[in-house]
Amino acid sequence: MKNRKQYKYQSKKAEDPVAIEGKYKKKIEMILIISILALIISSSFIFVNRAEESTNGIAVEFTTRILDDDSGSDLEEKHLVAGKEALLTFRLKNNKTGEPISGLSPEISFYIPGEDDDSEHKHFDGFDNELNLAKLQLFVLNSKKGTIEVLDTFGSYDPRPRPIQNMGLMTSKLIALRGSPGQKVGDMVAGRYGDYLYATMPNENQVAVVNTISQDVIKYIDVGAVPGLMFLQPRSRYLWVSNEGGSSVSIIDTENNTLVKTMATGKGYHEVAFSQENAYVTNNQSNTVSVIRLNDLTKIGYTRVEEEPYGIDYSNASNEIYVTNRHSGTVAVIDPGTHNIKKRIPLSPGIETIRFSPDGRRGVVLNKYEDSAYIIDAETGSLIKTVRTGEAPDSVVFMEEYALIRNTYSSDVTYISMIDPDVSNNELVGGQPPFYGKKHSIITSPYGDEAVITSPGDNRIYFMHKMYGHPMVMTSAAVEYGSDTAAIVENKIHETVPGTYQQYIKLDRDGAYDIVFRTQRINATFRIDVLPDHRIGLLTTALFNRTFIPGRASVLQYRIADRRTGLPEENLTDLVFIIIKPSTGKGTWTKRLSSKYTGSGIYEAEVTFPEEGMYMVTLASGALGNRGYDTTYDYVTVRN
Repeated sequence: MKNRKQYKYQSKKAEDPVAIEGKYKKKIEMILIISILALIISSSFIFVNRAEESTNGIAVEFTTRILDDDSGSDLEEKHLVAGKEALLTFRLKNNKTGEPISGLSPEISFYIPGEDDDSEHKHFDGFDNELNLAKLQLFVLNSKKGTIEVLDTFGSYDPRPRPIQNMGLMTSKLIALRGSPGQKVGDMVAGRYGDYLYATMPNENQVAVVNTISQDVIKYIDVGAVPGLMFLQPRSRYLWVSNEGGSSVSIIDTENNTLVKTMATGKGYHEVAFSQENAYVTNNQSNTVSVIRLNDLTKIGYTRVEEEPYGIDYSNASNEIYVTNRHSGTVAVIDPGTHNIKKRIPLSPGIETIRFSPDGRRGVVLNKYEDSAYIIDAETGSLIKTVRTGEAPDSVVFMEEYALIRNTYSSDVTYISMIDPDVSNNELVGGQPPFYGKKHSIITSPYGDEAVITSPGDNRIYFMHKMYGHPMVMTSAAVEYGSDTAAIVENKIHETVPGTYQQYIKLDRDGAYDIVFRTQRINATFRIDVLPDHRIGLLTTALFNRTFIPGRASVLQYRIADRRTGLPEENLTDLVFIIIKPSTGKGTWTKRLSSKYTGSGIYEAEVTFPEEGMYMVTLASGALGNRGYDTTYDYVTVRN
């Protein structure tokens, strides 16, 4: 497993570390990656006072608001309820001028406040956990059934010990779209700030909007006829939808999830690329590329290209638009200043997909009819190398210096180095080819160092990252309903209006926490107290000490009660205690123990800890899970 610290969300600018004085020095950070069972206690009260702090001449006001409050109140609250979506808001202004402070790249972290005696923290030592409000979630689409799975783990980002990772399927929730099962879905993409997920529904002429915090469909947006692919406009709130049956594109505002407009383009299949000033839309049957000005979303013309324009992309290195012409086998290079074709790069008939590396220097053009990938140079506008791929290459992404190509008629991924295209190979992914192409059947993490690959024939998701200098499949996970498209959601704090920074969250875990808002110049801390919610679900209370002696029989006890009534839970016949000593040089030690009911809602199990160290204790039960219990861990120390 990779060192998790590299995934911590930080400002892009270099900054000096700022110490937290006094009792805040002992910090415990635990990144919330996805809504993993190990870290969520979804029924707690969270009381937060509106607060303001001043640091380095900048005032930081912190407020919270419940978004799904049963009372219907839309006011800023003094408390939050865990299990309900909440909005955190930080407003920054200059103390002297009152002007908003804009353009920052902040990070948010939670800390367990330190006390004079820091022994209370020792049960966390050595686990390298961080609690950060930013998180990653993995959603998997089955386009034929109209369902979206939310996964508990995310490849090598899962911080739980392997025995916990290996317990059953990853699926934590299944989201059924309107008309499921059998609702056909075209594409799925994540919004820019991780608040929402979008899925096109060609049979309904709609786009479904999924709230990634509540993991529910919140609305359906009417768009043009037969919506297909979606394209997120860089540095913008807009999501573009290609309407294959309506000769148009629709534009959705992802901040308020409303349709901005639907614009006529040309006939046929559409892809969209963006320069600094314009959007370019291919019209496959009209042999044109529509040009739409971004600042006012006005169509300003079109460029006529050769037969069957298909794929399109923009190179930020050359500041040019590249269009593949499937029939003629050429790549047309369009000048975004004049919208005229500057040159044509001859390749071969049948080329479709084109994508440029993040630095814009190298482009990859796929021909699935000839099982080949063409590497082109943006600076010279020429072909560098032709690489043999697997069968029927269809989609391409970039992971570090490599292009990763998903092949549809062979069960592999072709990787090609963009530094040295002579370095290439095919990496086996699963046992069955997908047999049909999906644009997002292979995606990369926001950090660009790990890829997620769907394998619908295997009902599995595969995770790939670089090992020993080249991409390798490292892990996989079963999915219950098949998979053909994936989306990684990064929920992160972002500026909504000048000087206002917001993030959607759910908070958990009992106790006091400090939430810290940091930028290059700011280090503001606010206190949050988290209390149990006595209204829903089951409450489990550990009755054992946190310290045990190795080699001696020890009894672990939990009291389990209904949160609402307080009555003991007496019928958990399948309750199992799971004790784990995370991997050291000797490997991971785990023990599953049947429980014994002793009365008054108390269940116990006897264990002999083999050696000194830190151990994790959790419970597992089908009946427990059905009653609203989310898996949590208690940490104990074993020592002489």
